[in-house]
Amino acid sequence: MDAAPPPHGQPIDEVQPYEPLNTDLTRPVIVFVEDEADLVTMATTYLRRDGFQVVPAMDARTAVATLREHPADLMVLDLGLPDGNGLNLLREVRAGRHLPVIILTGWSSERDRVVGLELGADDYVVKPFSLPELAARIRAVLRRSRAPKADAVIRHGALAVDTDSHEVTANGQLIELPPAGVQAAGPPRHRATPGVHPRPTPGRGVGLGERAPGPVGGRRTHLPAAPQAHRCRGGPAAHRHRARRRLPAGPMTGVYAGLDYRRLFQHLPSPYLLMTADFTIVTVNNAYARATMIDPDAVAGRPMFEVFPDNPDDPNADGVGNLRRSLQTVVDTGRPDTMALQRYDIRAPDGGFVVRYWSPVNSPILDDAGRVMLIVHRVQDVTELINLREQDRERTAAQLQQMEADLYTRAREVQEANQQLREANAALAAATEELRAQQRAKDHFIATLSHELRNPLASASAALDVLGLDIAGHQAHQVLQRQLTALSRLTDDLLDAARVTTGNLHATRYPLDLRALVHAAMDDLPTHLARPAVTLPDEPVMIDGDPVRLGQMLTNLLDNARKHSEDNAVVTVELAVHNGRAVLRVRDTGPGFDPVLADTLFDPFTRVDTGTRTPSGLGLGLAIVRGIVELHQGEVRAHSAGPGTGATFTVRIPLTTKAVPPTADRPVHQALRMLLVDDNTDLAEMYAIMLRRRGDTVTVATTAHDALAIAESTPFDVILCDLALGEDIDGYEIARRLRQDTLHRHTLLVAVSGFNQDTDLRRSHAAGFDAHFAKPLDLADFDALLARDGGGTRALPTEPQPRR
Repeated sequence: MDAAPPPHGQPIDEVQPYEPLNTDLTRPVIVFVEDEADLVTMATTYLRRDGFQVVPAMDARTAVATLREHPADLMVLDLGLPDGNGLNLLREVRAGRHLPVIILTGWSSERDRVVGLELGADDYVVKPFSLPELAARIRAVLRRSRAPKADAVIRHGALAVDTDSHEVTANGQLIELPPAGVQAAGPPRHRATPGVHPRPTPGRGVGLGERAPGPVGGRRTHLPAAPQAHRCRGGPAAHRHRARRRLPAGPMTGVYAGLDYRRLFQHLPSPYLLMTADFTIVTVNNAYARATMIDPDAVAGRPMFEVFPDNPDDPNADGVGNLRRSLQTVVDTGRPDTMALQRYDIRAPDGGFVVRYWSPVNSPILDDAGRVMLIVHRVQDVTELINLREQDRERTAAQLQQMEADLYTRAREVQEANQQLREANAALAAATEELRAQQRAKDHFIATLSHELRNPLASASAALDVLGLDIAGHQAHQVLQRQLTALSRLTDDLLDAARVTTGNLHATRYPLDLRALVHAAMDDLPTHLARPAVTLPDEPVMIDGDPVRLGQMLTNLLDNARKHSEDNAVVTVELAVHNGRAVLRVRDTGPGFDPVLADTLFDPFTRVDTGTRTPSGLGLGLAIVRGIVELHQGEVRAHSAGPGTGATFTVRIPLTTKAVPPTADRPVHQALRMLLVDDNTDLAEMYAIMLRRRGDTVTVATTAHDALAIAESTPFDVILCDLALGEDIDGYEIARRLRQDTLHRHTLLVAVSGFNQDTDLRRSHAAGFDAHFAKPLDLADFDALLARDGGGTRALPTEPQPRR
């Protein structure tokens, strides 16, 4: 396995030498230079699995040592290294070899990336980056680096020189060049043949391939005209094993010797200066002359720092000192030296100095003995980039100053806005509290009014009952009875609406079949009203509900349909089960309403003008409906397609899985004789069947006259009586007459009805009923009543059965 990357900050002499994964030269070697340990680990793992050999380096010194020790196909370089700028490492690598480089950068400035590319990087990747994308870019750069470039090939007859791969071919056949010679654009360590004097004749430049007079160490040196042998085919890995054989004698030698290397040197696009080991200028190319504004013939043979002195107007100028140290390093070590970006002003033709910034690289040319004979001084003018950066800094500083001013101004504005917001919130809180106080006062008033109205209504109702004993059947008696009933229901609505608003509406809930509740509500409708069309499912619809409240809800919905519809309007009631909920719909073919008013219909005291007739009531019925539905964890919605299309009110209440208490849990009692009075034949028969199965003897009467006739001659233990019988004689009247008969003065009288408001309970108690149950009759409550009553034989109770 590959060695783990060295830890951050590890000294250079402690870094373990790289050992290749294997000898498979088809796996490219990647030097990954990055100081973030986690990123190094992840990238190394991914690239190795992707077929690369990876050598990690955590700093610039480790990277330089690694590149000197081992050949590499490509380097991935982070520009922000802890021990030196990555750009300096890039320049040093570029000066020493043609190694493809991909730079990693987290810098947001485009110019920083431009500088990296100008210094020789082949591609760049901005952090954060995708590892698959990095691997793809590495492959792309390797493909480009291994493919000869058309503009990098110099042709002379049958001879072709590739200045990138440093390969020479003749008629397509590779030629291995001898070790002696000068490589014009290749690695720095080349040997030259003796015979060139380092100090050429003043006033004349010495060109490549020419002799220069003068002794150097007792020898004469000649600037050769042939490049040194370079790597063979097979890529960078084969560079370690390249052969160094001299060019064989023959016709090709003459072709090779005919190349004009002076012309090649003069037309190189980068600025180059050639100097001796004692820093005397030998020659410069055209690009260098243009960049420094000098005459090549005028500077040849002159000392470097005489031609290029420091700017006397700049007391901090250090260009000469920095360059001298770098050149001396090259002479002392025989190795290239890459300098940091620096300022080195140049003298203009008028004698003044012009500010310039450079990126220099100094490379040696060695003789056969390994001594430095010449120095190649290559520079890159980066003045424009530096100026742009300085301008950007000034512009950024100005922008920051403006932003600070803007932020201060905005902070003041925000502070003032927050103060205004706090004042507005305080005013809003005060107004809200005032509205709440008014709402509480209104609710308290409504509740108090309802309670206070009950006393005079109860007295008036009692007086009407007494008056009926003396003038029974009088038309005025019936009018007063209807009006008192209406006033009592209005009072109950006011009280229930106050309970809904204040959250004091309560319910006593237990499992019940909603079908029976709908059936009972239909039976309790006044006989003069048309019966709605009812659709019920075949299976029970069990919910956990309060039969009294749910009956009130359905009564209010039917009453709402009746109030807003003509007498011939069709009202339908549908009950179904959908998605675990009971769905009850009440439809009418009345005038309907504007759909935008749907949600406001359930607000207290809301009455919608339908354009046909003004509805009666206080506008509390639907508000009470919503309160009852929400009390059962349900929801109610109103819908109408528009005026003249009717209305639909839909109630949804969750089903329950609670079991109805079994019959075995009910109190055991003796068989009783019962009279069941109900004008609904089906419902009466259902009750009779249930009671007979318990062992009771049940007699059924479907009219008031039949009930009174049967009770006149037959004693009963219990009489169950509906209140709305559809005749002149209702359930209240039957109770009063039975109490006047000595045969049934102490018989247990139980009212079973859909009318279960407080006023209905008081009326039934005043008429003589002992208890009042809501339809459908709950046998458990009925058995509990019988248990308290002692089986039906007891004295007349003083209070009715409490409302559920």
